[in-house]
Amino acid sequence: IAERRKIGMIFQNFNLFSSRTAAKNIAYPMEICGLEKSYIASRTQELLNLVGLEGRGDASISTLSGGQKQRVAIARALAVKPDILFCDEATSALDPQTTRAILALIKDIQKKMNLTVVMITHQMEVVRDACSRVAVLDGGSVVEEGVVTDVFAQPKSEVTKDFLSSLTNVRESIVRWSTEGGHYILRFRGSTTDDPIISNVSNETKAVFNIRAAGVQTVEGEDMGVMVCDIGPQEVKEKALLALRKAGVLVEEV
Repeated sequence: IAERRKIGMIFQNFNLFSSRTAAKNIAYPMEICGLEKSYIASRTQELLNLVGLEGRGDASISTLSGGQKQRVAIARALAVKPDILFCDEATSALDPQTTRAILALIKDIQKKMNLTVVMITHQMEVVRDACSRVAVLDGGSVVEEGVVTDVFAQPKSEVTKDFLSSLTNVRESIVRWSTEGGHYILRFRGSTTDDPIISNVSNETKAVFNIRAAGVQTVEGEDMGVMVCDIGPQEVKEKALLALRKAGVLVEEV
């Protein structure tokens, strides 16, 4: 039991007691632990302030928005000062704006309290905006893991590539390819997203790039870009691919 108390849990559907106020929901784990009432009151107010719910301690759960309910759930999970915080699809029931606010709150709490936060999610936006490392599971097995920026820049498994395509809406499956030339996915990282690499390579090699889709996103403060394109004609294609790789572009043939 002592070891379990070192783990906090945030659920997808909040799992709050509707019969208790926000403050009493937060206080519940401390009551179970038999802590003194004066400490519980002080700690509860501290947590309400931490999650941005000052003055809402006496509010009934039914009067709170989804984002406020999740803030109560976060405060409750932190009540007994855990070492690890598990977030099980903690933002999947929230709208995009509230999701961003909750993720920012969790990141801020992680830094302030030096917590290990484990996020279970199907939303790659959550991984991008809140995580430093990622493990991708498929069929119950880990198919890829590593630093988020490395995995986003150079995904290896097909399931990871499919997940990432949802972020930029650059999906090979929706692209109509030309009948000539080679079909490629180009991945850019850091400064290569700003450099005129395609123009330079085209001028240097006389290759023609037919861009089908492209997008850029920021991951852990680093820009990541992806482009789906045809490259031709055949007689200069290999020269163009070599020039792209020399410029730091990851080239993947489709």
